[in-house]
Amino acid sequence: MKHKIWLCALVAIVGEIYAPHVLAASATVTWNANSESDLAGYKIYYGTSPRTGTDPKTCTLCGYSNSVNAGNVTSYNLSSLTDGLTYYFSVSAYDTSGNESSFSTEVSKAMPLTPDATAPTVSITAPSGGTVSGSVSFNASASDPIVSGQVNSGLKLITLSVDGSVFATSSSSSISKSLDTTTLTNASHTLTAVAQDNAGNQSSTASVTITVNNAAAQKFPRTVSLTGLEGLSAIPAGTTITATVVSPSSGSTLETQSNLTASAGKYTVTFLSTDPQLVNIRVKVNNYLSQLLTGIDTTANSAVALSVPQLLAGDNNNDNVVNSLDYSAMNSHWLQNYAAADINNDGLVNSLDFAVLKNNYNKSGQ
Repeated sequence: MKHKIWLCALVAIVGEIYAPHVLAASATVTWNANSESDLAGYKIYYGTSPRTGTDPKTCTLCGYSNSVNAGNVTSYNLSSLTDGLTYYFSVSAYDTSGNESSFSTEVSKAMPLTPDATAPTVSITAPSGGTVSGSVSFNASASDPIVSGQVNSGLKLITLSVDGSVFATSSSSSISKSLDTTTLTNASHTLTAVAQDNAGNQSSTASVTITVNNAAAQKFPRTVSLTGLEGLSAIPAGTTITATVVSPSSGSTLETQSNLTASAGKYTVTFLSTDPQLVNIRVKVNNYLSQLLTGIDTTANSAVALSVPQLLAGDNNNDNVVNSLDYSAMNSHWLQNYAAADINNDGLVNSLDFAVLKNNYNKSGQ
């Protein structure tokens, strides 16, 4: 073989193959065959920078970082290339005497980035755990790592949770929220943070355990005042009420205080230390539909009475709805002195009382 072997230009670079987490880009280099009789094989030179010379005999790698003896073939697959980088390739031929040709035409190929398969990281920066009370800062920060050869999709969401229930979210790399521990029981609670990137990868869960220890807030009695009882010009002396303290969140009864008597026209309702800060109070008088006072602050030390709207009459059997049962009670004592059905308290069950019952028929207490 002569000192210089001429090669045709490279035909193609094809076949990028990639998979998550590994440097898996590859390129298949294909070239035209040399026709000299003493041809022994070919060498491929490649790297991430263009070559700096034309003859490997004078500049060794000539700016490339790698070379490989491909043997006497016209196509060769180069593997373990780095995703996301551009590679440059040249081929030379060598004969049986070891003589090597100049480079072929240089070609290049950009290796594609692999999809983002790396989960973001997240940490809770406050609180650090331990015993807490009142309001505390619940803070977390997250990042989406940059991995060579991978698309960086970026953070999408940080989610803060308290005992498994979502407390707050943020689309930024950090979040800071105030957690009112008085809304939690005096016990251990788990705070968690999870981050998600735009490719759908989710971080491991960061968690902190806190022990809530809040002193019970002082509860103050509240006074209620009846506006009026339907059918009566004045509230009779000695009228008693039943006050039921109700949870606003669940509607469950917290306590019932029966036969409360008025002092100076007002009734005093007390609260348990275990009652939440805000409650509802249902006020009921026998034979009248109840009214509901909502959002009453049990920690407010106020002398201002809570005004109860007029109670509607006709609930003769005290099931808190005016219906046929109440009509039957009235009909059974028609033109009699029967206090339970004598709505206007005139000593006789008659059409005046029936008119009120008819007007409230199918109405229910609150």
